[in-house]
Amino acid sequence: MKKSNIILASLLVFIAVATIVLNIDFKMNEVAYKDKMEIKVFKLNKYRKDFHVSLEQLKDSMTIKNWDSFIFKSTLYLSSGDAHSMDEFMGSNAVYLNFKIYSDSTALYQAKVWAKKAAISSPNSCLYNDNYARILFELGFVNGAVKYAEIAMENAIKQGGNKTGIYSERLTHFKSFTRGQ
Repeated sequence: MKKSNIILASLLVFIAVATIVLNIDFKMNEVAYKDKMEIKVFKLNKYRKDFHVSLEQLKDSMTIKNWDSFIFKSTLYLSSGDAHSMDEFMGSNAVYLNFKIYSDSTALYQAKVWAKKAAISSPNSCLYNDNYARILFELGFVNGAVKYAEIAMENAIKQGGNKTGIYSERLTHFKSFTRGQ
């Protein structure tokens, strides 16, 4: 056999072995990545499911036990960074509607974070901006409340919604607290 044929055969064998080794390594990394992602998705789905179950339990029975469970499970899911903006809205709105019942202004500060994320991720949403405005107002951030109430109102007008009246009333109410500041 000629020396050039031996070199060519050796090169082909080397390429075949390298391809097999790289393919095996790629498959192992792919499996590890998929396993890691499945665990993350499973955890996220579990947190999301737990969040929705605790929200329903709170709606069904407004006990301090259900409130504490809701706050805990909401924090796990909504603070994960992977929450849906609708869930951030639902969680922050539930806190806004109930924090006085449970004397839990700490939860309202957490809801402010969730509401802001929802408003930023869906800037054209009247609901999300209005929800954030109401939370800001309750916490004493009147100028911020006016800003987001104005955004909600502008979006309602653009979208031709039938709730412009409620947004207008809320905006007027918030603005009445800025006079003299």
